[in-house]
Amino acid sequence: MKILRRISDVLDSITKVIIAVLLIVMTVVFFAQVVARFVFNSGLYWSEELVRYSGIALIFFAAASLFKANDHVAITVVEEMLPRAGRKIQYALLALINILYMALVLVIGIQILEVAGYQQSPNMQLPMNVVYLLFPISMAISLVHAVTNLLSRETYRKYDTQDKNQEVAK
Repeated sequence: MKILRRISDVLDSITKVIIAVLLIVMTVVFFAQVVARFVFNSGLYWSEELVRYSGIALIFFAAASLFKANDHVAITVVEEMLPRAGRKIQYALLALINILYMALVLVIGIQILEVAGYQQSPNMQLPMNVVYLLFPISMAISLVHAVTNLLSRETYRKYDTQDKNQEVAK
């Protein structure tokens, strides 16, 4: 478990660096596009495409990073109505469903790479399998985080803490 947690931590650190770099790239390219249009009366033909693909990559890597902290948006109405044991079971069931979904997207993402290899982006002439590579990479990272959280004792301790806080409040 320690090895899996360490791998998850390293992947999350790398993911956060990639997210920061993508934000910087998007900002610089947007600024350069504005300067080119208004100062030189000529746009950068590749800038919109680069920003679009960077934004897509940012979303996928941020989603993977959110799995590390269990910070995805959740509707907790049912969870709050369940007793502590029920909450733990519900969390494990939802985590397993997420893991199955991520594994499916990982497999489909790898299959798409074969088809996308024949395509190129219109402006940058970038092979599209580079863009579609985001699917399997982000899903693999998400899988590591989800499995780590599912097997981690710390994940389930929050339910014990919530019950104690609710009892004190009553």
